[in-house]
Amino acid sequence: MGHTIVRPHPDDTYAGHFPYHGACLEGMASGPAIEERFGRAATALTHDQGEEALRLVAFYLGQGLRNIVYAVAPDRIVVGVVSVTCLDSTARSPRSSLNSLRATRVCPNTSQGAL
Repeated sequence: MGHTIVRPHPDDTYAGHFPYHGACLEGMASGPAIEERFGRAATALTHDQGEEALRLVAFYLGQGLRNIVYAVAPDRIVVGVVSVTCLDSTARSPRSSLNSLRATRVCPNTSQGAL
């Protein structure tokens, strides 16, 4: 479902990684999309760029998860990316974005709970 079309974020001028269908989930939120959007790999982003990237990726992943719910009505969706699920408590903006996903986190050495 990576090529599911998503609505672009109002502040995002990036057209998408794929030239033929632009704003799909993978084309807006993948590693290559982040690298093209910010001019460097996700691992090399500054703190501010990382927060912006996480805000945009959360926006697009939220739409992708919504599309999965609409298509197959799963009982549960597990998001298992450590950099997304084990956010630092100082990351207020990305945490609020992820709260809108109503996700649950399971992090090593922490108790399970809602984001």
